[in-house]
Amino acid sequence: MVQQLFSEPRCRRQLDEPALEPGDWRSADLASELGLPEKRLKDWVRRGWVTAIQRPHGRTWVIYADEKEFRRLQQLVASQTGQGRPGPPEKLRTPSPLPRKTQ
Repeated sequence: MVQQLFSEPRCRRQLDEPALEPGDWRSADLASELGLPEKRLKDWVRRGWVTAIQRPHGRTWVIYADEKEFRRLQQLVASQTGQGRPGPPEKLRTPSPLPRKTQ
């Protein structure tokens, strides 16, 4: 019964293509826009350098990156090019807090 529910088109779309809030990106789209492998972006999530949530069943990562956060990620990408470079500074490893939604 559960498998039948997950196979419905509406449910599959939500799992594979979740609705995004302003400033949210699918990991593959953000990685492409930043010009780095998606695997590296997911590593940054694991390290706590990027704020993200994983959608059900591990299908899609949704990463928060408004304009300010996107610029920080661009700087982080630039700091990581070339072998033998030191790790990025603390300010580039610290993600912006998520904005609180007001109701």
